[in-house]
Amino acid sequence: MAPKHRRGLLASLAQMAVSPGMILGIAACLIVLYACSPEQLLVWGWRVPFLVTLFTAPLSLVLRMHMPEPHEYLHSIQEMVLQRVASTAAAKVAKSFTQMHSRAGSTTSPLNNRQVSQRLMSLTSITSKGRGFSPESDQGRGPTNGTTHSTGAEIVALNLPGLQNTFRSKDPAALGIASRDVKNSHHGPSASVPAQRSSNRSHTWQDFKARELSVRSEVQLRYDHKNDLSDLGCEAEFATECEELAHKIKRHRPIAVLFKGHWKGLVLQFFLEGVYGALFYVFFSWVPSYLHTSTGVSIELTLWALMIGLGLFAITVPVTGHFTDKGIPKVWVYMGISLIGAAVVIPVMYALHSGSLAAMFTLVPFMIGLCGCLGGLMTSIGPQIYPAGVRATGYNLGHNLAMSLWGGLTPFIVSAMALGMQPAALAAGVLIVVIAVVSWIAAIPLIAIAPQTNAIEGWSCCGLLETETEMTGSTHIGSLA
Repeated sequence: MAPKHRRGLLASLAQMAVSPGMILGIAACLIVLYACSPEQLLVWGWRVPFLVTLFTAPLSLVLRMHMPEPHEYLHSIQEMVLQRVASTAAAKVAKSFTQMHSRAGSTTSPLNNRQVSQRLMSLTSITSKGRGFSPESDQGRGPTNGTTHSTGAEIVALNLPGLQNTFRSKDPAALGIASRDVKNSHHGPSASVPAQRSSNRSHTWQDFKARELSVRSEVQLRYDHKNDLSDLGCEAEFATECEELAHKIKRHRPIAVLFKGHWKGLVLQFFLEGVYGALFYVFFSWVPSYLHTSTGVSIELTLWALMIGLGLFAITVPVTGHFTDKGIPKVWVYMGISLIGAAVVIPVMYALHSGSLAAMFTLVPFMIGLCGCLGGLMTSIGPQIYPAGVRATGYNLGHNLAMSLWGGLTPFIVSAMALGMQPAALAAGVLIVVIAVVSWIAAIPLIAIAPQTNAIEGWSCCGLLETETEMTGSTHIGSLA
């Protein structure tokens, strides 16, 4: 939904929003600390900051319910549903086909189960009639007087060469299947129904569903007869199976698609974000407690240092996001900043161990601001690892796993390392250096499997599936299976 030249900046705002929320939380804690006596704080004062969330949580739910889905996302999920239809049908037909030949003792089909399925999948491609849109035009601008526009698309799901038309969809959400006689010519009409109309701007749940149906009508599943070097003898059964499954398989399953086809990107994102999560949680969570218990700095002063650091975080995140729109090798810049963090973290820890207030009020904000640079880059790198249909699921799952495990467990690991390494600040620095090395190792294969994450021409708006579709007009499912 964001303009292409501002996607890095706008994506970084979500990460930047973490900082104001934390600042408000710290401010609430400071108010409670200053207003309550120690006895009141233990009895009821600590509950006050949590009660504030009773007002903010419903607001976030309302905002999400009224947020329209991007056109690119709706296209991508429909492509993934069609891919699931074709792959399920191919597997089922291949199994029955090879079993039939095995029972008959026939040697005319030397292909096994997997080979037959792959052959059917390689002859099947996804095309889209609605790829003429631009991201800039799909932002809910357009008329607000209730006028509608037609996509000009038809619901056409499978176009098998030489099969007779037998199926016509009555359900706008269903997929039409073109069926023709295998022995006839390889060209002929496809079953179709008019596309649903949709509004340029969606404001209600019903509008969102109507828009989703409209996008469904723009995506097609086609059988590419140009690659059909020889008949397997089960093409007609494959068409029939696709027709039946098209009525049953209509729901997108992002988790299943993510773990089946994009698990490598998820794993690499998890390791790449390790240095970001470790740096942030060490300086946001572990350092204040360490300074209070080891050097005697009051907890109030450490919270003020954190607020300054979070303010700097709120500045560095969108600034870095802005530069990703200008065209920089994002992964290498990310690793360069993490190299700076790993190089200075041990001297910084020794300076903080001295108990100097000047060091605390300068170095803690500096390191948290450095984390902001990493966060601004990750909001551009992470989403580009995945196609639009699983982008939110993949990026958020990878990000939260990384922040929870690399970040959330880091304070506990530092405490365990401190039993054999003193001072404890040194243990924290050494751990961050080790995690940074792990992140550097993950960067190399990530660039290899998702080169768009490091492209210098700016934000790549599409994952691998969408990019190929836009360039060629179709995507062969065999290359995605």
